[in-house]
Amino acid sequence: MFCGEYRLSLDDKGRMRIPNKLRAQLEDEFVISAAPGGCLMLLPRKEFERRFTARTETLNLRDRAEQTALRKLCSTACIPEEDSQGRFVLPAKLKTLGGIKKKLVFLGVVDRIEIWSEERYDEDYDPESIDMDEVVDALVI
Repeated sequence: MFCGEYRLSLDDKGRMRIPNKLRAQLEDEFVISAAPGGCLMLLPRKEFERRFTARTETLNLRDRAEQTALRKLCSTACIPEEDSQGRFVLPAKLKTLGGIKKKLVFLGVVDRIEIWSEERYDEDYDPESIDMDEVVDALVI
């Protein structure tokens, strides 16, 4: 399970590193793609394939909306190559989609890691505006 909030910055060469506590739970290969809500999503490669491969096998090649959605997802997905220190360059397209300039927030969200621009995250998830009663009501069955 991924959990926690971690704040980091891109280095001077635009490289990033996954926080150690989150990286320790990942397999060697992982996929980063755009995600709903204005963030990026990081999943172990096997989990990304499990989630999306089964669904894509049933897509209708003639359904324009389904094929467009598939193309958009695949065009944003990448398997980064880490250097010996665990750093990698985030592709420009993903930086743009995530609104990322320099500062990042990594958020463990149970089965995935989200990567947010610090500005966007702080705007959407101000700690002073969190109402835990609402959170529990929304999540408890």
